[in-house]
Amino acid sequence: EDGLELALYKAYLANIQDPIGRQILEKSVLSKQRNVDFGWLYLTSQARTWEDEKRITVGQAIHSYLQEIELNGYHCAWLSDKTSDAAIAAEITADFNLGAANAMQEEQILRQYLKELRGKLADIHIPLADLRHPTLGTL
Repeated sequence: EDGLELALYKAYLANIQDPIGRQILEKSVLSKQRNVDFGWLYLTSQARTWEDEKRITVGQAIHSYLQEIELNGYHCAWLSDKTSDAAIAAEITADFNLGAANAMQEEQILRQYLKELRGKLADIHIPLADLRHPTLGTL
């Protein structure tokens, strides 16, 4: 979760004009970066000792989270319903440079995040099955 949040927060930071909001997002990005860095260090160190069965189980848990939570709009509301109040509010917030990303930007961020995630997981031999979304297709 922190990895996707970090990628999204960086986009939000790039799209904010308010100085106080910028400071908040800068601190959030730094905090998320620490969490992501620690998480990968920990996962990598633990994965060295795992048997294939454990790697498969971890990959399934990651898949389940992404498929059931993220692709249902947890961070990107439009993934669930482009006409929802939350999705429309995010678009308006992005349009006014108030620290948000629009759906097109979020889709690019999500796709890039998943590509990087798959690469990092492959490096430590954790399989991640294809994800499916009704609008985005197979990811």
